[in-house]
Amino acid sequence: MVDPQSEVITAPQIAELEVSQTKCDTTFRFDHDGTVDLQNARALALSAFQKHHDADIIVGALMNTRMTAQYIEVNIEGFPARYSKIRPATREDLWMLDFINYGNKSKNTDAIKK
Repeated sequence: MVDPQSEVITAPQIAELEVSQTKCDTTFRFDHDGTVDLQNARALALSAFQKHHDADIIVGALMNTRMTAQYIEVNIEGFPARYSKIRPATREDLWMLDFINYGNKSKNTDAIKK
């Protein structure tokens, strides 16, 4: 029996990143109820931070965790950021793709050279 799988190849995309000028510091607490372990608590805290600060990513994220017998506390600080002006890459953007692929022997920029 084989699990169904799907794969997608996407064309390179270019986006600007709007980074907040304010560093945010937020703490999340998860009770030990048998459903959350340390790894899950960190993932849930990252997701909650992004939702709380309306962010696509966190720039310069630092994460500290603290565990007690009653709860797991995860503190996240960083600069919330959002992607904007997303568009397909063009020939004029090749310099960026080469910069990103620096040192990577399998460059895949042929699709936008045409």
